Amino acid sequence: MSSNLSKELFQKKPDDFLLVLGGTPETAGKPFEVIPDSLVSRKIAKNEISLIADNNIWSSGKKYTNWSPGASNYYIFNPENRLVYVLVDNLQDGRKDLETNLSTVIPSHINPEPQKYSDGCSWFPVFKVDFLKEQFLSERDLPIPDVQTEDGYLTLAEKYNTLCSSGATTSGSCCFYYKTDEIDDITSVSYSAGTLTKETIFSTCYECQKMAESLNREVTFLSGYTLGSITTGITLGNPLCPPTKIIKTIKEKLEEQIYDLIPGSFEEYQKYCLDNFTTNKGIIRAEIDLSGLSDSELTLSVPSPFLVVKDTEGTGAQIQLLTNEIGYNQHKVYGIQIVNSGIGYNQEIVDFSITGYSGTTLINKIDLITLPDAVYDNPEILVPADRYRIICTVTSEQISPNVLSESFTKYAIIKNPKLAGTNAKKRYTDTSTAFEPLQLLITAITGPCVDDNGLPCVA
Repeated sequence: MSSNLSKELFQKKPDDFLLVLGGTPETAGKPFEVIPDSLVSRKIAKNEISLIADNNIWSSGKKYTNWSPGASNYYIFNPENRLVYVLVDNLQDGRKDLETNLSTVIPSHINPEPQKYSDGCSWFPVFKVDFLKEQFLSERDLPIPDVQTEDGYLTLAEKYNTLCSSGATTSGSCCFYYKTDEIDDITSVSYSAGTLTKETIFSTCYECQKMAESLNREVTFLSGYTLGSITTGITLGNPLCPPTKIIKTIKEKLEEQIYDLIPGSFEEYQKYCLDNFTTNKGIIRAEIDLSGLSDSELTLSVPSPFLVVKDTEGTGAQIQLLTNEIGYNQHKVYGIQIVNSGIGYNQEIVDFSITGYSGTTLINKIDLITLPDAVYDNPEILVPADRYRIICTVTSEQISPNVLSESFTKYAIIKNPKLAGTNAKKRYTDTSTAFEPLQLLITAITGPCVDDNGLPCVA
């Protein structure tokens, strides 16, 4: 069975979902109801859920759009190497006012830098589709690595028992720290990554870990520290928690896991890119629009001058106007090119000049484009997903023998379910496989019970 769900339903934490199969002749054709229609259920494992974006398999002779915030049709998937690429430049001589180049050469390089191919298109590799996610890959669906939730644990019990070395239910002091530099929305106070927050509480270890995820905090759990004052009266003071915590980067975390990285996995390629990406926030595209300009406005006294790019953080970029000599000390601009991308530039570069040129006409016709920061930390920065897909199976061995699976007509994917207690009346006497009715339904996404071929579900 497979189903697509809106991304917003998960609220960045698709942990507690249950697949329910059922339906009876009496309820056929009616909306799913929890008690009468719930016959079989099981927890949906993490490897059965994936973030999904629309797939865009490369096609020769197709016109793609250059990446920019809010653009579409700008990325492709190469099924040969399982890499996803973003188009960063398909302009002829950097001209926005001319027809763009068609893509006739499929991008295939693996090094994490823009590369220009013989068709005039420059592509940038973003991420590799993990072979463990290939069940989600289709002509329509492209699985996107979910770095916010994919942590390698298949169940919550495995996760919290691993994170809590002293025991998931051990009590203690829960210390939260900022993951990144932040500015408080209310007070406008700035906090550095690794600084202790004011959210410290007493709790069990697994509750501490769950709260850290919900608050997007780093956490230190001090087992056994259950007495004393949470605060000292000093700003951010706490007698139990260390005042700071070292926040490891994704690159540092992957370095620690180097011997556990699976060849061909998303994480292995991610580490390769982080180790070899040398033009972070470099200029990926220089654009110029020469439409409507007169010959005199296009004519310079110096040949192919460079731009002087002024930026508070960036350095090393070399952007050059392309000119043809049309007379003595007369050089007509016909385009623009990147000689060196540089590194560290802000997203919007608006302060630059042209060597030997004092006017503003050409300046106003030029745009310099950079990629966002940390593109290899999170693939969704460049290729955002808009939904989750669930693919899971219920076998006959998982179904009580006194359930007629052939009569299933409905399914529900239920969020944050609460199962009835052990004293609840059971639908079937076979308690080892019987499903206990749900007491509470928060969110249900329902539909006819069909498989990937559109046929009725049969176990």
